[in-house]
Amino acid sequence: VTGDDYLREVAARIQSCLRESDFAARIGGDEFCIVIEDHGEDAAILTIAEKLLETVNRDLSIRGRLFNPRCSLGIASFPRDASGLEELLVAADHAMYMAKRSGKNDYCLFDERVASDERRRRDIDHELRQAIGRQEFFLCYQPQVTAADGRVVAVEALIRWRHPTRGVVPPIEFIEILEQMGEIVQVGEWVVRQACEQILDWRRQGIDGLRVAVNISPRHFVTGRLAETIAATLDETGVGPESLELEITEGVSQANATIVETMRQIQRLGVRIAIDDFGTGYSSLGSLHSLPVDCIKIDRIFIKDMLCRNQSSVILGTIIGLARSTGCETVAEGVETLEQAMTLHGLGCDLLQGYYFGRPMSPDEIVEQVRRGSAYPDKTGTEPS
Repeated sequence: VTGDDYLREVAARIQSCLRESDFAARIGGDEFCIVIEDHGEDAAILTIAEKLLETVNRDLSIRGRLFNPRCSLGIASFPRDASGLEELLVAADHAMYMAKRSGKNDYCLFDERVASDERRRRDIDHELRQAIGRQEFFLCYQPQVTAADGRVVAVEALIRWRHPTRGVVPPIEFIEILEQMGEIVQVGEWVVRQACEQILDWRRQGIDGLRVAVNISPRHFVTGRLAETIAATLDETGVGPESLELEITEGVSQANATIVETMRQIQRLGVRIAIDDFGTGYSSLGSLHSLPVDCIKIDRIFIKDMLCRNQSSVILGTIIGLARSTGCETVAEGVETLEQAMTLHGLGCDLLQGYYFGRPMSPDEIVEQVRRGSAYPDKTGTEPS
């Protein structure tokens, strides 16, 4: 009964903002449709929208209970945004969805470009759900080499989507959507298992001791079962924990005591933990002393500027020095030239990763690179020493 009273009061508030020639109706749930004729320019309709928000959002008392109504308005105009009634309602619905995404208690005018992007986003949502079932995801691997002699000692596992019509889709186009869909945990667990199975396959080919780093979404920590899942996967595959490394973002490592405890549980399993893109997020250098971290990956922005900006080299030296003092290994991302590699080796960086040593590649290509030995040039005489 209280719900019905609530809706009746909201309807009355909406009606109080309209003219006699306007029309309002509840079309289902807590959604209302308002038709305003001859409103003139957009400025006039926006004035009405602001009045509706102000009126509907006032505190509401029903049967002694206080409510705080909040509404989102989507606005579409005929014939500018639609050629018929049904199309007009769809356009208004798109605009309302965008208003909700902006944080509710707002209004939004229909925008065909935004609506087109949203339709594409919904299509990708649907395709991603099918991709999970159809096993369209696969992993490629980017080598991490020792700065001293260029040997491949680790790889980073990177997910790709083999789309049936678009070909290989990079993660930047779908990871965030998987996060928003709530599917990233399921996909992340698949990545960990796939990485462990790949480690076993490499061992069968005589490639032993290669460590695989896997990116872990912040959502994995929300489930409260990350350490348990990792332990079960290692047990079921028979892979030693020393062969696996989990990469987390700086923001996750600073979040709260529960997350830090989860990190410690993972570390107690024998699995390494690395902070990814170090230097661009929330971590302070001093926090390395208290965090259960085995490795820090220095963001590529410092590597890019290190040869032309003295400040970047100073920062790199500071990060590497402090990491060493806390027992952390360092990996420099985004290494694209031999000169960068030599400079990082001189600064004491442990591992290097970047296009100079190889783009993300197939498991067979990793085998070839490991067997080739040093990733440094053979005959230039300029290898680090």
